[in-house]
Amino acid sequence: MNIQHKHLKIFAKTLGFICLSFVMFVIFVAISNVGLAKALFFAFLLIASCCIAITIGAKNNAYGCGVILAIIILIMACIMIWNTAFNPKI
Repeated sequence: MNIQHKHLKIFAKTLGFICLSFVMFVIFVAISNVGLAKALFFAFLLIASCCIAITIGAKNNAYGCGVILAIIILIMACIMIWNTAFNPKI
């Protein structure tokens, strides 16, 4: 498997996570659980953002930088998930 094919696979997974997050958001809004919907939406966007950060790092031969970006995104998203899960009226 060459490098471009590997990046294409990661990009496809990223798009899949983004689409899945949107579908889950719509489902939970439909059943009127907005707090859980927001938390799940941020959780799936977190996964997609980490995939993108690691892909960018690997593409530029700076895998460590991608991992550091993913950790920063992880910390920010965990704070957002905590706030939306326990303060759904924001």
